[in-house]
Amino acid sequence: MSEVIRKKIYSRSFNAIVSGEKTFELRLADWDCQPGDILELVEISEDTHEATSRVLRRKIGSISRTKDMKYWPAEDVKTYGYQILSLLPEDAAVPSRQFSELTTLATKVRDHYNELNEADGKAKWDAQDRMAGFVGDVGALSKLIMVKHGLRRGPENIDEELAHELSDNLWSILVIADELGIDLEKSFVDAMEQLHTRIEAEKTDESRWERAA
Repeated sequence: MSEVIRKKIYSRSFNAIVSGEKTFELRLADWDCQPGDILELVEISEDTHEATSRVLRRKIGSISRTKDMKYWPAEDVKTYGYQILSLLPEDAAVPSRQFSELTTLATKVRDHYNELNEADGKAKWDAQDRMAGFVGDVGALSKLIMVKHGLRRGPENIDEELAHELSDNLWSILVIADELGIDLEKSFVDAMEQLHTRIEAEKTDESRWERAA
């Protein structure tokens, strides 16, 4: 009979498992588990180091314990260590960066802009200034989408322009969230899970279909 084993996990790894990006778990082998057991993971905030309200369950598949591995000479293991691989379907999309790395890139660019403003004797932008700039970026994106659908004239390299403008908009969102102290990764996952739950409930609401008929 399978057992339920409760363990703590930080938000970054928790979110990666929820999204399907992370399909493995590395743990110190100081507790016993067997294939088929249920691993109940309690999310721990990296900021407060306290449990949030989120818990997820995953069934344990194959287990490899490094003390049992005799495939490589001990000297090689000491020199190189092990690497743990997540195996996905061949056609699965593999994200090139973690969400937190995107935020770091965005805030580094923000900091460069702040340095330029300071050198020019200008004030640093705050979240309100960036929101005004973001509105302008959304407007530019809207015009490019109209070009894409043949509703107005525009550049021939429309896909490149769209990709650039979408990236600008994402940059604004990441930086605004950072400046307002919002954990955008956690908030996004929470919002998507709430939407999923609400939509699934609406799909099973028989009265909804009766009203539509």
